[in-house]
Amino acid sequence: QNVKGKGHCKVTVPGNEATLPPDTQIPNHEEACKQRGGQWEEKEPWAIDPPECLALPESRDNHLGNIGTTGPQYYTWRVPETIKDNDVCVFRLRYNITSS
Repeated sequence: QNVKGKGHCKVTVPGNEATLPPDTQIPNHEEACKQRGGQWEEKEPWAIDPPECLALPESRDNHLGNIGTTGPQYYTWRVPETIKDNDVCVFRLRYNITSS
């Protein structure tokens, strides 16, 4: 959403949307939203720089990101200068694991 707008469906759902059967869940694209009688709303992009996207070196499964003999992978993340002191932010980390 930094550089591209994002849409969502405004539609009334009965009960708890997390437990709805698939045919009554909130649609995530415009055509299905309109078919369900919803209103598709577009939010403008935030007009900030896109996030950095890098290819990382491969590592073996279940080795906690260790790459060869150099130790764990890492990334030095810099907080953007545009974030004001005492501003409220969300930082989401995702770690994918595999298991047998």
